[in-house]
Amino acid sequence: MRAELSPPVLDAVPGSPAHLAVVVTNTSDVIAAYEVRVLGVDPRWVEIDGEPRLFPGTTGTVRVALTLPVGVAAGARRLAVQVRATTTGDDVEICDLTVHVPATPGLRVRLDPTTVTAGRRGVLSVEVANEGNTRLTGRLHGVDPEAATAFLADPGSFDLAPGEHLAGRVELRAKRPWFGTPVVRQVEVHASDDLAAMAPEPGSRPLAIGAFVQRPRFSRGLMSMLGLLAAVTVFAVVVSVGLGSVLARSQADRDLALEVARSRDRAVTAAGAGTVAGTVLQPDGAAVAGVSVDVTAADDATVVVASTASDAAGAFRVGGLAAGDYKVRLRGAGYAEVWYPAALSDADAEPVAVRGGQTVDGLTVMLGGTPATIAGTVEGEDVAGARVELQVPLDVLAADGGPVAQAPGAGDGAVLRTSVAGADGTFLLTSVPSPGVYDLVVTKEGFSAQVHRLDVGAGEDREGVEIDLRTGDGTITGVVSSADGPVAGATVVATWGSTVVRTLTQTEGEDAGTFTLRDLPTPATFTVQVSAPGLAPETLALDLARGQQLEGVAVSLGLASGSIDGLVTVPAGSNAGGVLVTVTDGAVTRQTVTTTEPVGAWRVAGLPVPSTYTVTLTRADLGTQVVSVSLDATGAVRVGGTATRRVTTPMRGARGTLTGVVQQKDLTGTATRVGGVTVTLTSGATTLRVRTATTQADLGRYVVENLEPGTWSVTFERRGTRPVSTTVTVGAGTASTFDPVLVAPASLAGTVTQGGTPLAGVTVRLWTAAAYGTGASPTATTTTDGAGAFTFEDVDAPASYVVEILSGQGSVLGASKVVTVTQSQAAKVAVTVEAP
Repeated sequence: MRAELSPPVLDAVPGSPAHLAVVVTNTSDVIAAYEVRVLGVDPRWVEIDGEPRLFPGTTGTVRVALTLPVGVAAGARRLAVQVRATTTGDDVEICDLTVHVPATPGLRVRLDPTTVTAGRRGVLSVEVANEGNTRLTGRLHGVDPEAATAFLADPGSFDLAPGEHLAGRVELRAKRPWFGTPVVRQVEVHASDDLAAMAPEPGSRPLAIGAFVQRPRFSRGLMSMLGLLAAVTVFAVVVSVGLGSVLARSQADRDLALEVARSRDRAVTAAGAGTVAGTVLQPDGAAVAGVSVDVTAADDATVVVASTASDAAGAFRVGGLAAGDYKVRLRGAGYAEVWYPAALSDADAEPVAVRGGQTVDGLTVMLGGTPATIAGTVEGEDVAGARVELQVPLDVLAADGGPVAQAPGAGDGAVLRTSVAGADGTFLLTSVPSPGVYDLVVTKEGFSAQVHRLDVGAGEDREGVEIDLRTGDGTITGVVSSADGPVAGATVVATWGSTVVRTLTQTEGEDAGTFTLRDLPTPATFTVQVSAPGLAPETLALDLARGQQLEGVAVSLGLASGSIDGLVTVPAGSNAGGVLVTVTDGAVTRQTVTTTEPVGAWRVAGLPVPSTYTVTLTRADLGTQVVSVSLDATGAVRVGGTATRRVTTPMRGARGTLTGVVQQKDLTGTATRVGGVTVTLTSGATTLRVRTATTQADLGRYVVENLEPGTWSVTFERRGTRPVSTTVTVGAGTASTFDPVLVAPASLAGTVTQGGTPLAGVTVRLWTAAAYGTGASPTATTTTDGAGAFTFEDVDAPASYVVEILSGQGSVLGASKVVTVTQSQAAKVAVTVEAP
């Protein structure tokens, strides 16, 4: 046998079938059937269109479709295609097949939430996942079609293996509008494979789209109220001007008008002076006490009309003001001077109109402190280069009404200032907005992040801040088990960057199999590897939040190797010992033979798990058997999806038998058994001959044993009869049956007349033409009936005969001409005897 692959190198896209052709040539001398299998892959991934049967010297093609499942990693895989002659079992050809799986990148980026509403800055969570079959490395970019939004991703780059994902955050910044409706800014998230690129490639498709909704500093409701107030003021002015005009034109009663005016002045005086009231707040909404509040003339800010100070609630009230326009100035220790409502100078201040007896309240002024400084020291070992961040805590942002994409936690706020500790651990943060509450976060690779909350006063110079840099404050606790229970003494190794922490599982008592990894830096993502002798190692990726104590980690280890036990059964009268057992998964091959005690038993150990193995059982006198056996991670054995403790395989003989009974029809069409028929079997160069039995008990029966499996040509021959031929397929260990019916044999019939009258009772002898007149005996003898007729049945053919007529006294009356009879021919002859 000769086998070839076309093509020998195959490109296979996961999820789509890839086709190849196996060209098989029968180089043997017998008809053979062939079985094709693909080794090294799950049989469910392969479709084969059949098993060809080939005559000697012919070639056939088997189509094979290989469909790899989605998710198979990109790269080259070496497989093997096995072609085996099922008729012989020992003729096997192995062809190497290289399968190239092309890279299929699949990057998914998801924003959560997709829309954030904020002021100047908004934060979104981002998840980057590799859903393809090849490693992806790149950088995230944000694109605002209006070029008005700044985009900052943390982390900004990614390096993901197939199936991995990365969680981070995206910060959006844009100039906040003063007035009008909220502004919606659309941000597109792109990715590029160039880590140094500052912008995505032109024309790239966005992977995610988010929206940044910015609230204006002054809402439409407030502007509507101000507009309404202006309309009322204009209406009052128009009414006042109109009334003055009427009074001015009234010349009839000038004294009455003056008296009215005097009465009005007296009413204003009686009504009393006006009042200005309001509240002083910090940007975070906290009240500011002890702030000096000065009310000055609107046209001359240097003239202070009245002063007061805010109380503990930040409230102030200034009374005794004559009707007119004023400006309000606020000053305090550690705070910048502010003019109502939010001006830095009197030129930009908004006048406050006061009428006699009127109280103008609801004036709210925000004070910002002068910049503060924070200085301190990072304590511990190897503090040089530690990163010091000043963050605005998320709970403070939430209290201020800002958006919070996750639950507030220490050290997860917005970064405001950064510094790096020197060799002695000292650091300095300047230009810190004050007053305010901040988190001071210290981080360094290999150490746990430390968080210290500070309440910074207005303009404060905070010194002497000390923070300890500790090795780690995170722990991972869990249990390691296998199919047999807890695993004692297993090695557990956690790795993050250059940090490696090792431990062993407990070996005694109720805590057997448990482990605890201590002093782990947080936050971090650790790769935890668990191994134990005789078991397959397991790898996990565990995320630790800042200061997290992770518990309940369960690790299940499968067997490092497994074994398969089996039993071979054979037909009665045969021994199942000495059968060659070959176990292979394409990469690993093991062999053994069945034992004679217990008979037919076998065992193969040291097989890697999990895997699917092909078990082939062969012996020269038995037909080859192939079984697919699966070993899972626990060492459990499955055959055809059914769990079993022992693989039992029946085997049949390698050769077959042909048997049957030969019958032949007579001249009336009745079939009866017939012996002495020659049975000839031919396959290739092999020819076998037997004869059917002639004994009465087994008349016509034939048996041909020890036939090679395959297709045989069988011919049945008997004298005087046309031979019968057929084709019979003989299987290994099977008995085929064929019962032929031969056509009637050759015969010779005729009549004897004398002078036109039939001669009855005369002797008729049949001679072969060659023997006639030589003194040999006749072939057959009969007597004519009353009509002068005679018949010789079952004569040899083809042959030439002479019919001789004898009188009752034995004298020769005459003879026929030579008559030639062919196989199964019913020949006729008429013999005329001359008168004496």
